[in-house]
Amino acid sequence: MDNEPHTMASRHVGEALKLQATASAPTQPFKWRMKMAYYKNGNYLIQEQGLEFDALHAPGAIAPLSGIYRCEGCGNSAVSTKGHALPPQNHHQHSILAGAVQWRLVVKAHYA
Repeated sequence: MDNEPHTMASRHVGEALKLQATASAPTQPFKWRMKMAYYKNGNYLIQEQGLEFDALHAPGAIAPLSGIYRCEGCGNSAVSTKGHALPPQNHHQHSILAGAVQWRLVVKAHYA
């Protein structure tokens, strides 16, 4: 049974995800960096190196820009609009080992 195609594929996907998480894992324990914000056509995206992508925001803080924000603790994402509150602390729960809920802008909306 272990050699059936769907079982083997699941195992390979799981191994690939572990490798991806390990390869890009930060130095802090129990934190992982799963890729997110999928897209089909890269022609609609522009890579930038602005400081706005480095800032961490507390749960419930006012979003400085519209876009997709990522929880640094667990990797979940949420869309927020400039001037509106980011998701609160109880928006989602994760283990204490994952760290505090902190939001980082990962995809900035062009206009908003």
